[in-house]
Amino acid sequence: MNKKILLISAVLVSATLAACGGSSSEKTQEQEGNQAPVVVLAETDVSVEIGASVTLDASASTDAESDALSFSWTGLDAVVGVTASSVTLDELAVGEYSVTVSVSDGDKTSSATVNITVQGPQVVEVSGLATGTTSAPVRVYYDLDSATELLLTEQEAEQDQEWDVAFERTKIFLNRYAETPVEVYFTGNTEEFYDESGAVVVDKFVSATATSELDAFIAETGVAPVDATFNSDIVKNAIEGFYNYDFISHTTSANDQAYFIVSSDTAYSKFRVKSLVQNGFGIDSLTLGVAHQTAVSEEFSSELDLAVDATACDGDIYIDFANNTLVAADADWDISIPCAAGLASYSINIADDALSLNDDVSALVGVAAESARYYDWVENEYEVRAIAEYGAGNKKYGWAEYGVNGGHVMWPNFATFIIKTAEGQYKFQVVGYYDAETGASGVFTIRHQKVTITE
Repeated sequence: MNKKILLISAVLVSATLAACGGSSSEKTQEQEGNQAPVVVLAETDVSVEIGASVTLDASASTDAESDALSFSWTGLDAVVGVTASSVTLDELAVGEYSVTVSVSDGDKTSSATVNITVQGPQVVEVSGLATGTTSAPVRVYYDLDSATELLLTEQEAEQDQEWDVAFERTKIFLNRYAETPVEVYFTGNTEEFYDESGAVVVDKFVSATATSELDAFIAETGVAPVDATFNSDIVKNAIEGFYNYDFISHTTSANDQAYFIVSSDTAYSKFRVKSLVQNGFGIDSLTLGVAHQTAVSEEFSSELDLAVDATACDGDIYIDFANNTLVAADADWDISIPCAAGLASYSINIADDALSLNDDVSALVGVAAESARYYDWVENEYEVRAIAEYGAGNKKYGWAEYGVNGGHVMWPNFATFIIKTAEGQYKFQVVGYYDAETGASGVFTIRHQKVTITE
């Protein structure tokens, strides 16, 4: 073959390829020159408290050729199928998670991973809740949700929705004025502090500290049993339970085993309702049994009957125990019975300047002068504090015991309570009652932790 002809053919082929856009090697080089997208995540390590939302954002990802980008997510069921550049995760349980985003320009794909840590609610410890002195007590109001002390007067507190718990010397109050009254449940975690008879275990009280009891506090789930009863602070009348009610026959009768002791005008009176005559929803008449103790005596006199006829009443009935008689409203009286239109109601009130002994007094033969101040005396209407009533140990405190080693000191029993508010549920514990620097009493240290409730 003629070499000149071959050379011309080669030139023609080369020219033809050039006219078609270049060589095959050049085309391959151009394809290989496409760069993969660069994944840019707002955060690659995320740590949040349980209940918080987590947003994973890859919208800042770029492509050198400015190609349109597509996104896909993997790692959790909640993100599978999501094609947006960002995704928000809600209601993640406590734990560690990894979510991967893949970004494609249609030719090449790049990936990046976000590590997510979901922590349980933090244990909040607050000290310095100072409640004044015995002679000048101060009530301190506290909001669990914001972990802050609120400056309120007692009058303002009755209208306030924010505070959950209040402290005044050894007393702890729950907000019963809120639209959703605050309630409490005792977890029963204090078994180690008491023996089988209910007596304190001195060594346990003395050795227990906020630090030593922290792990147990954290371990408590804070979830009450399904059948658990939550209790709120309530207001009761001093004189209750003096009659029986039959729910079948809808009739009433006197509870002649219910005794009451009233302190009034430096004297004491022990009384009961011995009998009553029902008339519809009211009382026609009743008979009281009254035993009086004068200021110079330490025992009650023999019981005397006092008949009360309500059939002619057109206003409250007033009774003077000292003289065992009915008196006018402007006289010195000890108890009153609401009455109208010839019927007495099923309630008995004590005078504003009187007090009633809040205990089983049936066996008491008198009130000794030296011990009277140690009794639990209440006004006509008094508050029943749920933490004291349903807590562990001493009925007065619930959260502590007094003088376990013979001294005059309050010892926390580290009772864990679950407190339910409008904002949620919290584990709650008193861990101190004295100022760490000065030793002053009535200075609470508490800790609490929000509880996550899963349906």
